[in-house]
Amino acid sequence: MSNQVFQNFLQNLERDGFSVEQLAAISAYETRASSAGLYQIICSVLTEEDLQDIESIQDDDQAMKRIEQLFEQRAGVSVEVAMQQIQEVLRKTQSYTKK
Repeated sequence: MSNQVFQNFLQNLERDGFSVEQLAAISAYETRASSAGLYQIICSVLTEEDLQDIESIQDDDQAMKRIEQLFEQRAGVSVEVAMQQIQEVLRKTQSYTKK
């Protein structure tokens, strides 16, 4: 989800009475879960040839750009859009309770 949407999400939780510690834990969980989900999706759409192409790139920034290009070609959406979709699903399926 975009930074602004995520900030609004956290502000709503804060307004609902969640503590700073709880907000930090929620933020960490959302980041880990969405990153893991994105990694799984990327791995499922890239081919063996794509992976070999990426591994041959020495520069990390260039390799990341290539991953994003190949992902968009294969999945039909950008990495950013895929991440937003994953985070929306997380927010809809995960309920947070104050302790």
